[in-house]
Amino acid sequence: MSSMENEFLMSIKDTEQFKGKWIAILDTEIIAQGEVLSQVYQEATKKSGGRTPLFEHIPEKLDKQTLIL
Repeated sequence: MSSMENEFLMSIKDTEQFKGKWIAILDTEIIAQGEVLSQVYQEATKKSGGRTPLFEHIPEKLDKQTLIL
């Protein structure tokens, strides 16, 4: 089963602006982004209204992927 956040992540065609950064996705929106996961987590927590976003690191090179659920 695929979450709405994961489906949205897979639909993002241009990740150039996010290379080397962490992003937080809730529903079909990127609610936070940055280079330091703890800062992205704090910002996303404030915006998520108690819900759990998907955190994804967009690598500099597109050969690796790190997902945190």
